[in-house]
Amino acid sequence: MKPHGWWMLPVAVGLFTAGCSPEDEVVLWLRKSPRQFYGLAADVARHLTEEEHGWRPVERYESWERWEREGRRIRGCEEVLLGFLERKPEETGFSRWFIAQALGFVGTEKSVPVLIDIMGDANESDQARSAAVYALGEIATPGAVRALVELVKELEEWPDKAIDELSDEESGMYSLKVSALITLASLDDAEARRTVEAELRNPGMPERDRQYLKNHLTAPQGEVPPPPG
Repeated sequence: MKPHGWWMLPVAVGLFTAGCSPEDEVVLWLRKSPRQFYGLAADVARHLTEEEHGWRPVERYESWERWEREGRRIRGCEEVLLGFLERKPEETGFSRWFIAQALGFVGTEKSVPVLIDIMGDANESDQARSAAVYALGEIATPGAVRALVELVKELEEWPDKAIDELSDEESGMYSLKVSALITLASLDDAEARRTVEAELRNPGMPERDRQYLKNHLTAPQGEVPPPPG
């Protein structure tokens, strides 16, 4: 389950520069993500352009799959990303939500405790918490799945206002609970499926979210259905 709606030069011709530090390689890899808006900023309200940050434009990859492969080739990529989360965004040039999302591509069990902390921290931005949910679903170790299940159980009541709107059609964002349920519905995991099916029986769930989750449960594995209109 890669970001939907969201590579091209061989590695040999310049993705990584000989002699670069692992951190330099990770920064360049992050900048080559397919999405044009990837969270450059110290301030979530206004993300810096590459020119404002003092970076020269780079050519992005065309697919998330290629981007993921290149990230996994960088020795210590996960450790560098985790280190970025310990620093202020203005020091790294990347928003916390984008770093959390990137861990969904290259992270392992090592990243799970950090992502759980972000997901459960009300002081984090809505974007960062939702990105942590996504990343845990991509890592999908037993500990990651259990954390998502526990989050759904913790957020017992509907509507869940962790994000302003349960299903904001304009922004495409969902509440934290719905984000976790959508992620669980995309996993080939018995406990995840039971959790989603139990929530579908909750009479308080908004109908639009109910239909979206049903679509996820019936979609072929790996395919992301479009949200209902």
